Amino acid sequence: MNSLGRIAGQFLFVVVILFSCKEDTSFLGFKRPQSKFKATYAEIPIAATVMTIDSLNTVNEPPSVTDTKRLLVGKYVDDKFGVISSEAYFQFRPLVSKVTIPADAVVNEIFLTLTYDYYYYGAKSVATSDFFVHELTDTLFIVEPRSNYNFDSKINYNPNPIGSSSLLIDVVDKEFDKKFADNNDATTENDHVDTLKIGLSAGYGQQLLELAKTSLEVDSNYPEFLKFTGVFKGLAIVSSSGNKIFGFDPRNDPGNGKKKNFSKLLLIYKYFVDGVEKRGKLEYIVYNASTVGSTKGFNRITADRSSTPFAGATPFKEFSSSDNLCYIQAGNPIVTKLDFAKFYEYVDTIPNIILNSAELVIDPVESPAFPAPSTLELRVLNSSDNKFKKSSDLIPSAYLGSVLYDNDNFVNLVSDTKTSFSMKLTTTDGVSRYSGFLTEFTQLLHRTKDEDDRFQNFALVPLSPGFGKSVNRVIFNKNNVKLRIYYTTPVLDK
Repeated sequence: MNSLGRIAGQFLFVVVILFSCKEDTSFLGFKRPQSKFKATYAEIPIAATVMTIDSLNTVNEPPSVTDTKRLLVGKYVDDKFGVISSEAYFQFRPLVSKVTIPADAVVNEIFLTLTYDYYYYGAKSVATSDFFVHELTDTLFIVEPRSNYNFDSKINYNPNPIGSSSLLIDVVDKEFDKKFADNNDATTENDHVDTLKIGLSAGYGQQLLELAKTSLEVDSNYPEFLKFTGVFKGLAIVSSSGNKIFGFDPRNDPGNGKKKNFSKLLLIYKYFVDGVEKRGKLEYIVYNASTVGSTKGFNRITADRSSTPFAGATPFKEFSSSDNLCYIQAGNPIVTKLDFAKFYEYVDTIPNIILNSAELVIDPVESPAFPAPSTLELRVLNSSDNKFKKSSDLIPSAYLGSVLYDNDNFVNLVSDTKTSFSMKLTTTDGVSRYSGFLTEFTQLLHRTKDEDDRFQNFALVPLSPGFGKSVNRVIFNKNNVKLRIYYTTPVLDK
């Protein structure tokens, strides 16, 4: 072989050796004998206990706050949660602050109108519900922080009603549920309006009318709301019978070019001109669509739980029921506390773990006798007292940008879609479950190594319908709460 052939042969041999030793970084068209990463699935049990809480805002906030505006009235009996009742307290104010009214004017009629928002909770049956209107004897302070009025705030009212109504309300017919769905969809074209009308005493109306006659005077208590509410403090609407709690929209505002909500007080008065009877009217709004001089209104939601697993429960003190069940309820709040200790125990033993997916599930939940919340959210708890962590509390810098604050400034988690984390209720083949993804947040939890900074305890609370504007509840076995994770770890070459 000549020298040129020997050189070529040697070159070819070296090339073959070099290509044989090169790391195979391309998987295109080739099956790799050993992956660089190992993929693993794990289902981590999350410890769950139950506790009641002693503060939940039920105020109807100004329009600048995005929340449900609702007055809840009625009661229902729940064999698991007890007797749940709700009374609504609210102020009202003149629609027009200065009016001219003849001196001889007298009340012809006065009534309160409330617009159904088609929310109801309780027995799905046809039943008669009664509604009584009482005059408040305590002032609702509009300048205090809104947290001053919670589900258990008590406002005194005159025990003698100034008006009442008794109605047979049919919720068995699917039309009632359809109206709720129509009024809560994306369009207003199919909205429905039904109202509850309660006549009030002429004596009460005459007091209002006499004050209105002074509206043009310099020192009148009628035009200025703070002075007006010192005279007419507001109304309470209560129900002592029936088996359902109903929701009413307190607003009186236009919707898509028409009046969507009609809640108001309407006073019709009469007077005479040259012997001929004339009529006039005064309107009073119960929800002021303004951030200036807003009327105050809230729901007082009580529960008789003496014959339930929660009898004697102390707020923020967790307990495990003897039936191994967990409970969540809106309105008069019961929450489920989750402890992520098992998550830390698991991932802290795995070096270089990368979480690819983390799904928190409750699977399944008990077939509901009453509708469950459609969505739950996860609030961070202070480890010292089990109370909701707020924006005013110390938040470790590692979590900044990875938590959100709700209307009450409570700390919520960020989901994988960069919105507030929530668990949605789904039902398949008659089996219901909650689930939600929080992959990035669990990766952040794992990266936080300082135990003092780690968020470990959370509370599951209703998100929709509103926590303070509904009484929906759900029950599930405490062993059904799981964190399902897919993760990868590097495989070291031997």
